[in-house]
Amino acid sequence: MHRNPLSSPLSAEQQQHVCAFLAGGCDREMAARLTRTTLEQLHQTMCRDAAFASEVRYAEATAELMHLRKLQKATEDPKQWRASALWLERHAPERFGPRPAGTLTKQQLKAFVAYLAQVVEQTVRNLVDRNQLVSHLGQIVCELDAVILNHAGDFEPIQSVGSTPTLTTAPVAPAISGNPDE
Repeated sequence: MHRNPLSSPLSAEQQQHVCAFLAGGCDREMAARLTRTTLEQLHQTMCRDAAFASEVRYAEATAELMHLRKLQKATEDPKQWRASALWLERHAPERFGPRPAGTLTKQQLKAFVAYLAQVVEQTVRNLVDRNQLVSHLGQIVCELDAVILNHAGDFEPIQSVGSTPTLTTAPVAPAISGNPDE
């Protein structure tokens, strides 16, 4: 891990511990507490350090994969699948939990912000103003991720590449409706 400790609230050792706790099945809040830091500091580190944010997502996916494998194996013995299903529902409610009608998913919110950035790119002709707006959208995405969704770092920041601001995700038209699967 090549990190600049001055640009990151968490030390390299704390970052390693966070990833180990996440790979073991902890959520981000618990991993932060076990590392003697805060969820806010964890979020700040992820926003400032794309490599660490990627490692966090990988560690979370590793723990999730363990439970998905248990679910796959559980088809052989129906008595054993419930614990993994409960873990997945509680740990990743965005994908595995029940959703009330009219709820936006993280993917839909991400698509909407990408759409907004695309509108800004097509509408605002002044390069400086356009880059500032796109930069603000990137900050909004990080805040939405941290505050509303309580999962920091799943969105990549919006960046200006050359003279054209772009999202690091592929912009798509927003899917905002009552059905979260659309």
